[in-house]
Amino acid sequence: MQSISQLAIILVFSCLGELCAAVLPFQLPAAIYGLILLVFALLTKIVKLERVQDTGAFLSGLLPLLFIVPVVGLLDCWDSIAGDIGAVGIIILVSSVLVFAVSGIVTQKIIDWRRRQHDRDLGK
Repeated sequence: MQSISQLAIILVFSCLGELCAAVLPFQLPAAIYGLILLVFALLTKIVKLERVQDTGAFLSGLLPLLFIVPVVGLLDCWDSIAGDIGAVGIIILVSSVLVFAVSGIVTQKIIDWRRRQHDRDLGK
């Protein structure tokens, strides 16, 4: 029953993201709006992490399955991209390195920020 309530909370934020995408003039996917709203709710303690943590971890574990369909789509159009495979490879390499670098920097900043916040709370 706990998983159902956790999934319901996540789905509510997903629906709110769809609503934001339909109403707001910005060109952002609904999933991004939903994630932003969920992160805001978690940071402001409107939603406690324990209320979504287990189902969120389960759904994160399923993410690799979501890449199967795009890869099959690439194989379907292989004849179209085969001539540009070098350019496609460079684009994939550069974008992957950028994603890794930005993710690492952001993660390190969050860790440092939490460490400073924790030290401040302890009075150090």
